[in-house]
Amino acid sequence: MATSRSKLSYARLFDDLRVLLAVHRCGSMTRAAEELETTTSTVSRQIARLREELGISPFVKSDGGWLLNPRLSSLIEAFEHADGMIFSELSRVSESTPDEARDIRIGALPSIISHVLVPAVKELWHERAHLRPVFESRVYEAGLGMSDVALVFNLPETGRLKTRRCGPFPFALYAPRGWEKGDGWASLTDRYSAQYAEARRAWFGSDAILKADSFAQVIPAMHSLGLAAVLP
Repeated sequence: MATSRSKLSYARLFDDLRVLLAVHRCGSMTRAAEELETTTSTVSRQIARLREELGISPFVKSDGGWLLNPRLSSLIEAFEHADGMIFSELSRVSESTPDEARDIRIGALPSIISHVLVPAVKELWHERAHLRPVFESRVYEAGLGMSDVALVFNLPETGRLKTRRCGPFPFALYAPRGWEKGDGWASLTDRYSAQYAEARRAWFGSDAILKADSFAQVIPAMHSLGLAAVLP
């Protein structure tokens, strides 16, 4: 049964909603616990407490992680908006001391971080010397997660977020000299490339003979084994 308004502790509810938002953004209690710098058991306990306070289960477990109960969509959007306004005001206040260094958490694909963002840090420091970039690897996470800025391929389906198109991020086929179709190719693991697997298998005519978790691991394999790969 939901807690009555007279018995509701808004300080505790705010803290529980903050955890709810983190799980919603991150897609798992483990990842949310890491972002909040707490334990998974603490996150689970606060979600259970919120379930008692609201009278409904906040999440539905799925193969892809924890999905927000649709009945809470408006509540989480309202809290996310309020949380964003509070953060913006705190940022505005902190800007009164412009020389004080502040972290800005930027989430993106590892390849974008390595080849696009890191080379641009010098330009960032030239314009915003007080900002300290903290890069976080993201692949298919939805929304912002716990990042301040996220570079993603698709627009978020929910949430009140400001979005802007950055530009294209093309991929192309790379192979060592003398490579011919049928000589073998390397790919990312299915976690990252499953949606392209059939098309690439059809073009190469076979399955990848080696799979890795990152392009940084694929490239040495291309050199040592003479494989082709689709790279950014």
